[in-house]
Amino acid sequence: MPLLSTFGGENVPDYQWAEFKRKVGDVLVVPGFYRAPASTTFFDNRANLDGVMNWNSWIHESAGKARVSSVDDAKFQTAARNAQKIFMMGISPLQFKALNPQFNWYRRGEDNLEYRFGQALNLQPDIIQLQSWNDAGEGHHMGNVWQEPLNQRTKDLTNDYAHQGYWQILPSFIQAWKRGDRTTQNMHPTSGKSIQGTFWHHTLTVGATCYDDPEVEKSELIGRLAEDAVSGIVLVPWAKTNLVAVVRAGGWELGKMNLVPGYNSFKFGGMGTGKVQVEVWDSSTMAAGGYGPLEVRSWGPLCNWNFQVVGFSA
Repeated sequence: MPLLSTFGGENVPDYQWAEFKRKVGDVLVVPGFYRAPASTTFFDNRANLDGVMNWNSWIHESAGKARVSSVDDAKFQTAARNAQKIFMMGISPLQFKALNPQFNWYRRGEDNLEYRFGQALNLQPDIIQLQSWNDAGEGHHMGNVWQEPLNQRTKDLTNDYAHQGYWQILPSFIQAWKRGDRTTQNMHPTSGKSIQGTFWHHTLTVGATCYDDPEVEKSELIGRLAEDAVSGIVLVPWAKTNLVAVVRAGGWELGKMNLVPGYNSFKFGGMGTGKVQVEVWDSSTMAAGGYGPLEVRSWGPLCNWNFQVVGFSA
């Protein structure tokens, strides 16, 4: 049966959903809500919906430098189960868009994707949506950049910022969810890879100057919410030990961690300017790693806090 979802749905009365379904025929209607409060009684006045999606897959800007929460997801899921409806959960790394002073968002990704994976596995929603391209230029795409629907501003924000690097880790997460895993612990390399990994970071420092941006000056949200950090996920084969991940920026070591078999996530702060690289070492041999083609700068013509996303080569 076809499934219809939306961005928003708060202002559509229930009778209009009923009318829509009568005209269209058999279709599952599972709107994505972003303003309606999460509640275990969500469906009391929404009998004609077949389910709900919580569109807010990022911590709210008012929460500061906090990790993403799944409290609202759990409330929506409880409401759906009580009403025998569908609960669809969103997965997304970052929400950033700076089109002009009126359309300027930053929903943190510094502590998001790696925690969202675990939250989704713990809740085991009926459907998972990999959120991508709600509006072009928002920075939460999880793959290619498609030029066709973009205007010049959104092209400027996304050119050279394709996010195929996430593909290193998404298949393992999808398999874990379909197995019914409740944690990320058993996520491991797929497609015969020995080690898989992805890391992401901004290419402007938080205090950077945007010297030639006609549309947007640096948002106060960046200074309040963003971090000079490198985050990532490394997947290690079973029984493989003694691997160490080393994260460097501009030639300086930000941190290192001993890797365990299965799932590993990290975030190291203190990122400065220069090239960012993550290497996985097996004793004196580099077993895998990645190097960001775009260097981090403290200045630039465009106020762009999109993530550079880099997948490992092994």
